[in-house]
Amino acid sequence: MKPIFNMLVHTYRDEPDSILYLRDIEQELHYPRVLINRFAEFLYDLPFFGGRSTDLSLEDAYVMPSESILKYRTLVDAIEKVKSRREPLKKQSVEDYYRIQPILGDFSFLLHARIAQIPLKLYHDGYLREAVLNSMIALFDFIRERSGLQEDGSTLINEAFSIDKPCLVFSDINTESGKSDQKGFMQILRGAYQGIRNPQAHTLDHDMTEVTAAQYLVFASMLMRKIEEAQLVSEG
Repeated sequence: MKPIFNMLVHTYRDEPDSILYLRDIEQELHYPRVLINRFAEFLYDLPFFGGRSTDLSLEDAYVMPSESILKYRTLVDAIEKVKSRREPLKKQSVEDYYRIQPILGDFSFLLHARIAQIPLKLYHDGYLREAVLNSMIALFDFIRERSGLQEDGSTLINEAFSIDKPCLVFSDINTESGKSDQKGFMQILRGAYQGIRNPQAHTLDHDMTEVTAAQYLVFASMLMRKIEEAQLVSEG
């Protein structure tokens, strides 16, 4: 990643306020575009850029280095600054960061919009327990929003997805397969509440890693999409 950092520095020194297209970095350094995008996202918490494309995956995506980039002598200095901002509760070496990131990649495209808001930000800030807890809170808030109920936990699930008098249905519960589908997701939601939400809410101790936290956010997103796609049953 050092060559990319050096390109940003030289671009500003040679022509301040000029833009640098990510495709040009790709062509000059022969780095995979996904790696370049990830690196740009990683550095965006620092005042390196006077501007950039909102969607870095676009063909004409660009970054505009700012004068602030000259404050850092090396890439390591920049990374240490990012770490100090992102991980106030957790120590993580530069080596650990680069060991885990290629495994995870950018998984945000797998997340429901509601999970990609506060939970994902907490995840990127290093608050893994809080990210998972908030993803579950967002999920059950969404069930309440769609069903109009004010209950919580198993009571909410039982009333919202009742076989006899449901507020929301995942498929046609007049069929045996539809009933099985409804009952199955009720069990999954109960498990999510009892096995994920409650433990995270009741203790500060956890063995959460970047990988397991990311998996929980994707799982919460899958359930969120099921709730979004569920049909609202009108009264009467």
